[in-house]
Amino acid sequence: MSISVQNGTSCRPDPAPAHAWAAAALIVLSTLAFSLHLQSFLHAKEAIWCAAIVPLAWYHLRIHRGGLAIVPLTPLLAAALCGVAGAATAGSPAGLIVTEVLRMAVLIGAAAILGSLAAGDRAWPVIRGAFVCAASLAALLGLLQYGGLLAPLLPSFAHYDQAMYSVFGNQDALGSYIVLALPFLIRAIFENSAVPAWRTFIRWILFALLLSALILSGARSAWLAALGGMGALFWAASPAGRVKLGYAAVAAGLLAAVIIFAVPEVYQKLSGSLESTDAGVRGRLWFWAGAIRMIGDHPILGVGPGAYAYWSPLYQGAAAQQGGHYHNELLTLHPHNDMLELLATCGAAGVLAGVICVMKLRNRVRRDTELAAFGVTALMIGLTNPLWAQSAHLILVMVCWARLVRAPHVKDPDPAVHGGAILRFGVFAGGAAIAYVFSAIVPGYLLTRAEQGHLHQAPAATVESCYNTAVRWAPFPHEALRSRGIFLWEQGRPLEAVRDLESALGGLDTGELYWFLGQARLAAGDRRGASQSFENCLQRWPWYVPAQKAFAQLKG
Repeated sequence: MSISVQNGTSCRPDPAPAHAWAAAALIVLSTLAFSLHLQSFLHAKEAIWCAAIVPLAWYHLRIHRGGLAIVPLTPLLAAALCGVAGAATAGSPAGLIVTEVLRMAVLIGAAAILGSLAAGDRAWPVIRGAFVCAASLAALLGLLQYGGLLAPLLPSFAHYDQAMYSVFGNQDALGSYIVLALPFLIRAIFENSAVPAWRTFIRWILFALLLSALILSGARSAWLAALGGMGALFWAASPAGRVKLGYAAVAAGLLAAVIIFAVPEVYQKLSGSLESTDAGVRGRLWFWAGAIRMIGDHPILGVGPGAYAYWSPLYQGAAAQQGGHYHNELLTLHPHNDMLELLATCGAAGVLAGVICVMKLRNRVRRDTELAAFGVTALMIGLTNPLWAQSAHLILVMVCWARLVRAPHVKDPDPAVHGGAILRFGVFAGGAAIAYVFSAIVPGYLLTRAEQGHLHQAPAATVESCYNTAVRWAPFPHEALRSRGIFLWEQGRPLEAVRDLESALGGLDTGELYWFLGQARLAAGDRRGASQSFENCLQRWPWYVPAQKAFAQLKG
């Protein structure tokens, strides 16, 4: 942090620039954003970045803090080309690839600008504090939800047994975001003994808040990642710093012990972690077995970015049949291991391009204890959870990456050199943001509105009209076609249902979709087609008893 000296008698830290506070507010707002009327909690967070990326680029241009590269451009483009080539060779649906590429363009663009704005030593503490603030507010909402105090805001859903999901829609996502912010908070607690006592007290309160929400979330992988991050901080600290970290470890251990033994659910989850019947462990073993099969079939180029969810039911169905794994066909969107997902979607060539990025930057890495601990924490989370798929987590990782590996020229570039590049970047990022809004967020909202009307038994004409609108507005309407097909089958219109469900196969390949297609074909009198659909269902969902019975009856 820079120091201003006046008259040789006094010194004080320079105030953080205004753009740091604007970026901090945006970080907090995007993390806390959610909506029950969108297809995903992630869409609300991504909508914030879509709306903000052009103003961010314009502001970046105005203050001339250029240098937007997070990683060398050539390897990044090589990785993208590998993914697109893999999608072509594997035959993955183009809509999935386009949507994921647009999503990543928006998030990488936002992280590039934020990373550049946070490059200065005066701005970084504010950006770092924003992530801690966002995690603390998400943790507070989670604790209030756990206590049953936020039912109107964060209601419980049928067949959803998580007591707290906060603004992420998932307790593991909540736990992993909290643990990513912990290294920053711990560093803030011990970085300067000259801060006022009240500020240190507030930080300790936040530490207790984050730790309590982390334990109650039941996110065991995040618990392990917290231990890893604390270990990295302890290893890199000075002898005096290790003593202070020891105090934090003792306080954390005492608080954790009280919560674990006071809350039966937490104790049961911890004690059952190593049992063979544990669904979380068994589910991950099954996810990984399916991902390895996918990698084996597409080892060089993968299946394309965003296409893992399309292929996973088939591969995980094969793994379930031959490996005896725990199996739930609906939980197959990600393998819960970022390295396996990168290998499956971008192949060895794409991963190699990423390794080249790291190697090219090896001489630029700054010695930074908190970011080293953050890196260890993120790596450990990514081994058991889909960190790459979470927008708020991914922004945090990429901003820290930009801070850690930024080139020396980032701080004060020549505006004449970088202004045009930033302007072109703003136009590109804005185009990607608009395209992503109309390819994913708006269709997701329309589909959710139709499905909510369907669920709450609104008049059939109204529901059908909503589904028609969702299909019409979606550039890649396979999800909307699936839902409308199910609705039409329930309305006794099997021929129309078959039409929609067959069209949905262009972007979905799940056992559930084949099950409904088989039912619709059977109702339409197509027994042969129904038999084939039930067989396809069982290839992806081998232990689904209704499909087994239906297939056996048709074959018999």
